[in-house]
Amino acid sequence: GAGRKVMVEFVSANPTGPMHMGNARGGAIGDCLAAALDWSGHDVTREFYLNDAGNQIEKFASSLEARYLQIFLGEEIVPFPEDGYQGEDIKDRVKEFAAIHGDKFLHTSEEERKQALVDYALPKNIQAMKDDLSHYRIRYDRWFQESSLYEKGLVDKVVGIDARKNDGQG
Repeated sequence: GAGRKVMVEFVSANPTGPMHMGNARGGAIGDCLAAALDWSGHDVTREFYLNDAGNQIEKFASSLEARYLQIFLGEEIVPFPEDGYQGEDIKDRVKEFAAIHGDKFLHTSEEERKQALVDYALPKNIQAMKDDLSHYRIRYDRWFQESSLYEKGLVDKVVGIDARKNDGQG
């Protein structure tokens, strides 16, 4: 490898729920690949690409919100999103949130309520992933957040480049 830099991105499970056996398998394979590259003299960086933006986070927010509203208004009043995340972990996170905040977020905007729920639940899910991976002795040099691409305007920039290219301008 002669010190050549290489990045191995692996597992990168959706942080909206618990990890599963497929994630564990991907972790073992990715970590072994990184170790082999390291052993061969490469300068290896291990990265977890954290999918913390986009459609899956919106579904996560809608699922959390529905379960939160159901606690105070009832399941017969508040329908659960058809494409929502059904797991018990969603109910557990919402129960924890409600124990701390009570019905405070019943009287806020949907956007504020969803943001508060995601701000509470997502870091807990990410920490659970880190804890699970540490049981396998898998460590990462970098946890890259997809949301940072949106915050820096890089997604819009790339989409703009693609649009100009398709218009014959790029």
